[in-house]
Amino acid sequence: MTSNIISEIDKFKGKMSDSNLTDYINKTLFTSFTISQIKYQAERLMNINFGVPNIDAYNFSGVREKASKENGAFVAIKLYNNNQFQRALYLPISPDIL
Repeated sequence: MTSNIISEIDKFKGKMSDSNLTDYINKTLFTSFTISQIKYQAERLMNINFGVPNIDAYNFSGVREKASKENGAFVAIKLYNNNQFQRALYLPISPDIL
């Protein structure tokens, strides 16, 4: 993959389906990539640009957990068996309610 191909994938990832993006890349840049090759590059670029969603969500839940101790909010975090983030619930407590 050349930098030009990566740049085009980066520009259109998330704006087209994997199938349409593959067709666009192949027709525009005269290549013959498979959908899985383009999908892999698009996902890799998403992780580079925005971070791994699981790690980002886990970090956010840690920030919320700290905030809940400071302001009395309720937070519950559920992890999978391998300690990967599954879901979180954060309920801020308004001072007006108390």
